[in-house]
Order: sequence, then C-alpha cells, then structure tokens
Amino acid sequence: MSDTPISQSPNLEPADGVTPEPELTQEGTPAKKRRWRPSRRGFLIGLGVVGGGLALGYVYGVPWVRLRLAGVFEGAEGPPGNFPEDPAAWFEVLPDSRVRLYLMKVEMGQGIHTSLAQVAAEELGVAWEDLDVAQASTGREMGDSLMTSGSSSVTGVFEP
Repeated sequence: MSDTPISQSPNLEPADGVTPEPELTQEGTPAKKRRWRPSRRGFLIGLGVVGGGLALGYVYGVPWVRLRLAGVFEGAEGPPGNFPEDPAAWFEVLPDSRVRLYLMKVEMGQGIHTSLAQVAAEELGVAWEDLDVAQASTGREMGDSLMTSGSSSVTGVFEP
C-alpha cells in the first residue's frame, strides 16, 4: 500500500465557503502529510563530517596562521597584500604653524577632503582654521587602487 497521493492540485485557492477535499491515496484513504525528519544515521554522519572538518582545520590551519603572524611581527615578511612604503596621506607643518594635509584622493563633490581634514585635525589636535588640504600626486603606485569611489575613501585612508 502506498501513501502517495493520486493527484496534487496546483496552488489553487478554494472558493469561498468550499472546503478543499483531502488528498487521497490509490486505495482511497486520506494521505498523511510527511514531514522531513533526519534519521539517526544521517545525523551521525553529518556530525562526523562537521567534527572532522573542524579537527582538520584546527590541526592544520592554526599552526599555519600562527607562523604567518609570527613572520609578520618579527619582520621576516611583509604584511599580507604587499603594501607599499609610501603613505596614503601625509602632512607638513608650515613656518607659520599651519598644517598642510596632502591627500591622494580626488575631490569630486563627495566631501572627501573635508572629511579627511576633519579626521586629521582631530587626531593632530589642530584647529580647523589652521589646516589646509592639498591634492597629492595620484600617479604613484600605491597599495590603494587610486580610486575615489564606493564610499571607501575615508575608511581606506584613515586607520586609527
């Protein structure tokens, strides 16, 4: 005997006041709705796969990460990403005690120079009136892709 319904109606809503007929099996008895339940065997297999993956990740992944970090901190290798030596922004203290901030990001009406000048003034403890912003050369090969887009200029240049 099979519990398979004879026909399954497409997603049609019954008319008002009409109760839908229950789905019937080939024998004419109402079909039971089946729920998916994982078997004990399936659960244990899944648990073994996840546990094995975690164990392998811990055994082989943690030492590799620790060696990489030790190499970076000891100076044996550079940080990941091959960052250049040139800074993304720098400042110059002028003879009249004003500060000039050089930025490689291009101002295109997004307020990047204003935002980064505010951050620099706060970090340097300089009055807003004593800070000038100048456009730095964008022709250098820096770690940044030299793009002024994606709302990432402030977060990309400023690192606390």
